[in-house]
Amino acid sequence: MAGGIAGFPKRDESPYDAFGTGHSSTSISAALGMAVAAQLENSERRAGAIIGDGALTGGMAFERSTMPARAMPICWSSSTITICPFRGRSAR
Repeated sequence: MAGGIAGFPKRDESPYDAFGTGHSSTSISAALGMAVAAQLENSERRAGAIIGDGALTGGMAFERSTMPARAMPICWSSSTITICPFRGRSAR
């Protein structure tokens, strides 16, 4: 939206955007990368992800499932605004 906030993280828009991206399903894999980096540095930093129900259908959202288990909160924001109804496991 012209003149409004960006739909994705944009570093020059906010000091709280840790990275820039052009795709909505990157939050889980980005948070996982931040969590692994903190662990490798023996840091106390924590990472978590917030993802909308529409973005959950993106392939990058499932990248985290290929990694070993780590304690990382993931908040699923269900706005019920998607292109088509959920099917399978995500519909439950």
